[in-house]
Amino acid sequence: MRMMLFVLLMTIGAAAWAKEPVWLREIKTIVPFKSTRDDVVRRFGQPSWSADPHFNEYILQRGTLSVFYSRGLCSQNPKAQFDVPEFVVVTIEFELKKPRKPKHLGINLTGLEASHPFDGPKATFYSNKNPGITYFVNSRGLLESVSFHISSGSDVRACKREDARTEREIIRETWRNDSTTVRASCTSDVTR
Repeated sequence: MRMMLFVLLMTIGAAAWAKEPVWLREIKTIVPFKSTRDDVVRRFGQPSWSADPHFNEYILQRGTLSVFYSRGLCSQNPKAQFDVPEFVVVTIEFELKKPRKPKHLGINLTGLEASHPFDGPKATFYSNKNPGITYFVNSRGLLESVSFHISSGSDVRACKREDARTEREIIRETWRNDSTTVRASCTSDVTR
């Protein structure tokens, strides 16, 4: 009888343990190419940090949420990446504070497209192009991050530019330029 009760409790516990976590369900309420910056602020509050008006970062209990926004329509902004109005969510990334086994988070990677870009063949990006979600699993088999992006079935047009940098590259360049300016002004203050 005790053994049967133990097995029953373990089965119930495993089923509850493998349920999709609340943080993932909350992030999924923000939909790339539909949700706006106002939707994100309503859901998560004011950002913890922002280097650029088209990028917000939130330090949450379970990890760091990074949200990239459109720079506007292709015809209106040479830095635009997609032909959608300004401040529409383009990409969402969530980096877990404490990486965990995907199965413990209710995430099934079976059947997803796998690629091994770095960290040897054991670190893997698992992608589901429709609905546009990518999981990064490190070489220890732990989920480190989840990103939501354009899906293969989307009718959103990418801007045609010679300089086809990603939104992340544009933001990093902006941040680098801003931080160089700040460092230069701090240095000139010290030397006065």
